[in-house]
Amino acid sequence: MTNYELFYRKSTTGGGTWSWVQKLTDAEGISCYADIQTDSNDALHLVWNDDRNGNTEIYYKSSEDGGNNWGAGLRLMENPGSSRNPSLSVDFSNNLHVVWCDDRAGNFAIWYKNCVVETPPVEPMLDIKCNGQDGGVTLTTAENCTLTVECQANDMLGERCDLFIIVQDQVMGDIYTYGPYKGPKWLKTPNNQYYTGGLIDIPTTTVLDMSIAAGSFKAYIAIDSRANGVINVPTIMYMDEVDFTVTE
Repeated sequence: MTNYELFYRKSTTGGGTWSWVQKLTDAEGISCYADIQTDSNDALHLVWNDDRNGNTEIYYKSSEDGGNNWGAGLRLMENPGSSRNPSLSVDFSNNLHVVWCDDRAGNFAIWYKNCVVETPPVEPMLDIKCNGQDGGVTLTTAENCTLTVECQANDMLGERCDLFIIVQDQVMGDIYTYGPYKGPKWLKTPNNQYYTGGLIDIPTTTVLDMSIAAGSFKAYIAIDSRANGVINVPTIMYMDEVDFTVTE
């Protein structure tokens, strides 16, 4: 029985020198008509047709380290017809797209399959500072307390949520709320007022800039997924905080 296999080697010097030869397939039958592509992470993706199981099918394998090591072969088709001559492409999101010729329906036609890469979501970044510092700030009543906030939404929470700044007096227990953000300024929010908004990218923005009475304070930046202008304890998420002390 005729036995053809796929082999691989690479050059990182424009063809001047080449790596060792690697055997990528090792099965009875014919492995041929390969197509290889690279993605933006320098991973290699390979498809080919192979008749190791009796009829010709499309197989796939990849290398995550630029061709030094390869994973096991994966059979992409399971049908009684003949699948051959695959062509592979990788889009800007590193999703894989394969087309091939297939006679499963009685005559040869072009078929398509894709593999969508699931990118882990990027958490929103929210940062609150008091007078440019992340905490441990001591002021006097003669100085302004300046709270600033920066937000990188990263498309995580959509258009309907509230973004609040909560300032709490650690001794008296009083709470002062600012939010949600209605660029370019923050609104002091009575609890009976209705607001809807969205978590958006906000450059460094001043929430509060004034002198305040002596006390020990903690300021929080919080997201509420129930966009109704009211702090809803079951749905609020505290993302960052800063503590500061004001003396006489």
